[in-house]
Amino acid sequence: MIRNVVSRPDTCIGCGRCEVTCHGVFRLTYKAHAEAVGRDYEKHRKQLLAAYYGCPVQAIEIDCDDPGLQVAWLSTTLESKTMLSSTVMAVRLRCGPLDFKPGQYVTVRFKDDIGYFNRAYSIVDVRDEVVTVCVTLVKGGRGSSFFVNYDVGTRVEISVPKGEFVLMSPDRPKVFVGTGTGLAPLLSMMESSPNARKTLLFGQRRASELYYQERLARIPNLTIHTCLSRPEADSGWTGLRGRVTDHLDKCVLTRDTEVYTCGNDEMMDDVQAWLRKQRHPRRLFARESFRVLAGPGISVAGLRWRLGVRRVHVYASLLASLLLLFFGASGFVASRPEMFGGSEPRPAVAASHELPAWQAALPSLDLVRSLARGHPGRLNPSSLEESGGRLVFTVESVWATTTIEADRAQKRYTVRQEAVHWATALVQIHRGAMCGRWQRLAMDAAALALVLSALTGLIMGLQGRDPRSRLAAWIAVGASAALTVWLFVHR
Repeated sequence: MIRNVVSRPDTCIGCGRCEVTCHGVFRLTYKAHAEAVGRDYEKHRKQLLAAYYGCPVQAIEIDCDDPGLQVAWLSTTLESKTMLSSTVMAVRLRCGPLDFKPGQYVTVRFKDDIGYFNRAYSIVDVRDEVVTVCVTLVKGGRGSSFFVNYDVGTRVEISVPKGEFVLMSPDRPKVFVGTGTGLAPLLSMMESSPNARKTLLFGQRRASELYYQERLARIPNLTIHTCLSRPEADSGWTGLRGRVTDHLDKCVLTRDTEVYTCGNDEMMDDVQAWLRKQRHPRRLFARESFRVLAGPGISVAGLRWRLGVRRVHVYASLLASLLLLFFGASGFVASRPEMFGGSEPRPAVAASHELPAWQAALPSLDLVRSLARGHPGRLNPSSLEESGGRLVFTVESVWATTTIEADRAQKRYTVRQEAVHWATALVQIHRGAMCGRWQRLAMDAAALALVLSALTGLIMGLQGRDPRSRLAAWIAVGASAALTVWLFVHR
């Protein structure tokens, strides 16, 4: 029984595969990693285990009474690397005794500058305590680049063999349909059922990408149909062409024929649809997806971009939440000033000062600016009054209103300052009135945080794996564009 499920935030990279595989339990959160938000583990047991085994960084921990569900890392040694074709490498790892069922896969643990990550590879065979896997060389791929650069003798960590994609029986007739490195688990299955009548329909893009052809030819009771989707012009290829699913009629079915397929989801969906048309029993069909084995379909740069967007969204949302909290509180104060004493008059403080002769000799506007500099706030030009040698003007700030009266003849000026109640000051900040430079900068930063939070939220929605989140993001983008056009037209 599964008691608890935890996604480790220090390991999770936020790829979203667990949410896609088991959305009843996992959700990507604003913290830029997945969390187990559902609690009905037994109801979603199958999807939960698929997410557990498919996590590329093994960030999921399951607390249960089944020790077989806990990941145990085995230390192995890279014994050899062999190029099977222009795109496929056979990697042999000395691992010691290993319990293996044909069709299963093994997870390899890597570490780069982003952190730990895993890649799952189907097992070709386990012989003499050496496990062989097939690796597709992808330009810029996180996993394949490690194997290319690893030296023979390097220590490599792997999990024990996992997966439910295994033979149903050894002797019943079988059909195998695979593309690319999907041949790896099918090969182990075919070699483990020598007495069964078997048909293999294998697809690749080019003749240079074919591999294990001689090994396939040695398997007894096997009929092979090889199909190329993009054969080279000078290859002299005379076999099948096009998509592998265009030639499913080469596969002869009986009521007890088992069908196994491994490759991309589109191909396997087509095979399954063809079997339904043939009214073939669903229980005799098994599939293994590249999506489950290959890890998240995203480049390192794309992964960094997604994580960066999430981090910006998190911090911008925190700043924006402070702004919303302030506007909510100040808005309430503005609508209920009497509750906070904001309407009560405040006592004024007056002081008289000597006006130096050099200031008294200044032109009126320069004198006003000179006296205003010594007081916080902004000069209100409309408040300036001049009569004879007397000047009266006001400097206004959020926290105080200062009235200055200068007398050139007596060479004195009087400062009368009236403090503003905190509730009134809060309302003035809410309205953006009489704000100083630092207050305006703070409000600009908060407004920028709101913009960043909205933009990164839209980007995350548009990049989401859930069609509903993408639809909601597109609706928000369309509504924003329509509102912008409407405001421009009716400006």
